[in-house]
Amino acid sequence: METTTTTTKTCSKCGQELPLTSFYPKKRAKDGLQYWCKECQGKRSKEYYKAKTITPPHSELSNPELASLQPREIIAQIKTLIKELRARGYNYEGKLTYLQEIKL
Repeated sequence: METTTTTTKTCSKCGQELPLTSFYPKKRAKDGLQYWCKECQGKRSKEYYKAKTITPPHSELSNPELASLQPREIIAQIKTLIKELRARGYNYEGKLTYLQEIKL
């Protein structure tokens, strides 16, 4: 009984014949490799991530300057603004109030 080892595999997505190193491992597959090549798998992952990215329900109300930022980046900016307002004499406790000292 002769065993032959193959050094290439055809991607079931793009149809290209590629070296085995172009495929991620998959234990349950007969040959131990994914069916799609790394490039096709990467493209699919990016598309899936974009589709799953949370978009604001009221995108028409969104600030265009903040639309490209992640929520944690917006929160960091808000915290910076709150620090600045406190330094200027405002106090933030769920609402912004202006505190002014009057010397008599």
